[in-house]
Amino acid sequence: MADKWSRRPEYSHGWMVPLAGVFILWHRRDMLGEVKPRKLASVAWIMIPGVIAWLGPWMFEVEGSIWTAVQASGVFLSLVGFAALLAGWLDNTDVQPSWWGLAVLLLAVAVRLYAASHFLEWIDFVSLIPFVAGMVLLFGGKRIFRWSWVVIAFLFFMIPLPFTLEVALRDPLRAAGTFASTYAMQTLGLPAFAEGNVVTVNDVRIDIVEACSGLRMMMVFFALSVGLAIIIERPLWQRLLIACSAIPIALITNILRITFTGLLYVWGYDELADDFFHDFAGWVMPLMAVGLLRLELWYLDHLFIIDEKKPLDFGMRGSGPAVA
Repeated sequence: MADKWSRRPEYSHGWMVPLAGVFILWHRRDMLGEVKPRKLASVAWIMIPGVIAWLGPWMFEVEGSIWTAVQASGVFLSLVGFAALLAGWLDNTDVQPSWWGLAVLLLAVAVRLYAASHFLEWIDFVSLIPFVAGMVLLFGGKRIFRWSWVVIAFLFFMIPLPFTLEVALRDPLRAAGTFASTYAMQTLGLPAFAEGNVVTVNDVRIDIVEACSGLRMMMVFFALSVGLAIIIERPLWQRLLIACSAIPIALITNILRITFTGLLYVWGYDELADDFFHDFAGWVMPLMAVGLLRLELWYLDHLFIIDEKKPLDFGMRGSGPAVA
């Protein structure tokens, strides 16, 4: 899965999903109440070498079966260290480990073995989520699971899509981006027309390849929108609306990217257009998405006017003798 994060640009956000999950857990820390930390340094020594062994070969681009074994050992040490750290930190009478976690762990292992034996890559990836849930139940109990289940489900966004679904989404997104951006350019007065997934402006051809379909941004914006829906204090219907808005936001930002690229070509900034289409847009589009989400929140705030209930004064307030 980490290999896909490194080699496939549409899944490069996978590295950030666990970090976003940690932030969401911190934001929900009030659900834990009071805890008594103890002996954190001793168990940290278990986790630190595990993290180094896990990330070292990837950071230094070292390959080979020996280093794969080192990484696997690092993952194991990291999990053991994290579990010990969690159990040591949550020294509280309300936190009781649950043996149901062992059952969930066995289920995750069974799914993992089945997927590996039948070469079902996506199911293999998904088995990580019940594994994490089982670890939390086993070492933290039901109380900690209630605190963290949202983040465990949020980890789903770091898992690459199955190939069939990826293909099914990619082609309609490419077609929608091509059609809408061509229409936008024509509305702005540009001589643009579409041939398949290629937009021609004057003598310049803008090829909307698979990597430019908008699938990457849609995955990023889904994670961003769902994360925002989790941490904000809004009614449930507004949270669902914010989470579902990732699709139109991804389409809008991709259409604006293609349209602005066409404008740069017409204005004679060919080199800048190439850089923007392939590089700069990757930084601009997330910022644009954040702006659209902020605009959506502002609109929802002003969509309904809540009238505060106040006692009637029957016109008596401020009454008094008239002054000539």
